[in-house]
Parts: sequence; structure tokens; C-alpha cells
Amino acid sequence: MDDSSKVVIVFGARQVGKTTLIKSIIEGDKSALLVNADQLRYQDVFSSRDLEKMQEVIGDHQLIFIDDAQNIPSIGQSLKLLHDELPKLKIIASSSSSFKLANRLSEPLTGKSIKLELMPISIEELLLSQSKFDIRHSLPRFLRYGMYLEILTTKNPERRKESLRALANDYLFRDILQLTNIRYPLSLRSWLIRLGHWYLSMS
Repeated sequence: MDDSSKVVIVFGARQVGKTTLIKSIIEGDKSALLVNADQLRYQDVFSSRDLEKMQEVIGDHQLIFIDDAQNIPSIGQSLKLLHDELPKLKIIASSSSSFKLANRLSEPLTGKSIKLELMPISIEELLLSQSKFDIRHSLPRFLRYGMYLEILTTKNPERRKESLRALANDYLFRDILQLTNIRYPLSLRSWLIRLGHWYLSMS
């Protein structure tokens, strides 16, 4: 990490490797604290905007990484408080890119954050390790299943389908529905399935 005092926010779709990338950067750094925002104990503390409670968790750590920060209510305000009151603390947060659109995380940190967006693997990156011939041969699979790392490296077709289905459900139920507060998620899911079948029948 450099000497920048700004909060680093890494945005990106699910399964593009945000957590893996950041963990590889802070690996072996004993001054770094990893916070899994899926855990209720961390949600309670970091949604409280109580500096004393947050300091109890942080302790003597000089760097904190909050993974899936969008799962913590009011996390933007809490990070702003930490940034303002603990200027020596380096802060990294990862977040689903759909929440970037809603400004739930970044808006309170305007002018106080560096925003980075991590994308799925590109053809250009694959060319570093594969030939054009191999990539051209695999192109129909890339177009059908996408370029997400887990799906890209899974050789078993059934497991690939399961991974893609799980990823789609995460987008629908954990991101889109949570973001928009849709009242009837099952009806929406059924409608999207019918829309997908209609699209395939037209192509």
C-alpha cells in the first residue's frame, strides 16, 4: 500500500476476484485486519457509527480490509468517520458494482476515496497464456457462459452450469432485489425466466 490517506474502494461484479486480489496484496501483513461483512458481529459494529466500538475491533491494526462492505448498513458514513478520526489507518473496502449505482457506499466518501473497478477476465488477458487458435476454438463457450474466473476454469460442463446458475441467483436475489426493494421476487424471477426462453426462441 502507498501513503495515500484516501479510502480505497474496489468495485466489481460478483466472482471477478476482488477478495482474492486484495487478500494477495495484504497477505503476510500482520498489521492488516480482514473484516467479513457477511458476519453479523461486524455488521452490528460498523453500522453503529460508534467510533469507540469500531476502535475496539480495529485495535492496533494499521490497515483494515472490509470485504463485501455493501452488506453493512450506513457503511459509507462509518468509513468517513474512521477516515476523519483515524488518519493513520489505511482502509480498503470491496463492494458489488450494483451498489455503486446506488451510491450507498461511495457517496459519503466523495473526495476522500479512490475508486477502482475490477472486471471479468478479458480476451486480451487470455492471450498472455493461450494462443489465438485455442481462444478462437473456445469462443462459443466464452460467449455462452461468460468470462468469470470460476466458470472459466471449470472443465466439467455440469459444474459450469451450476456455477453460472448460482451467480445469476446472487445477482437477482442479493443485488437487484435488495437494491430496488422489489416486493414479489418470485414473480420477478418467473418473469425473467420466461423472458429468457422467449429470447432464445427468437435467436
